[in-house]
Amino acid sequence: MADDAGALTLVRAVNRAVNTGVPNISDRRRYGRGDLWTLPGPRGGDREDFAPAKNRRLIEAGVPAGALLIATALDRRRKPRAVASRLAVLFGCNPESPKSMP
Repeated sequence: MADDAGALTLVRAVNRAVNTGVPNISDRRRYGRGDLWTLPGPRGGDREDFAPAKNRRLIEAGVPAGALLIATALDRRRKPRAVASRLAVLFGCNPESPKSMP
């Protein structure tokens, strides 16, 4: 990415596109079972599916795969959630050098 502002604009656009364009359907309804991390299908996906979908779109937009991370966290009910796709470049990091991570 050329600059932090451009990277942030791209991340926001991809985030908005996936969040508003992919129907939310639980893995229980989609597959008849609990959590399964995969890309959303024609019927949609759940929150854990949105993160890899966002990563894929960012890579298609030219973001190096090594600059992307998927983080998980516990929600207030202590259930695991995929939180976000982040660009290391937004934090001034060189994705090729782990020592540059803050």
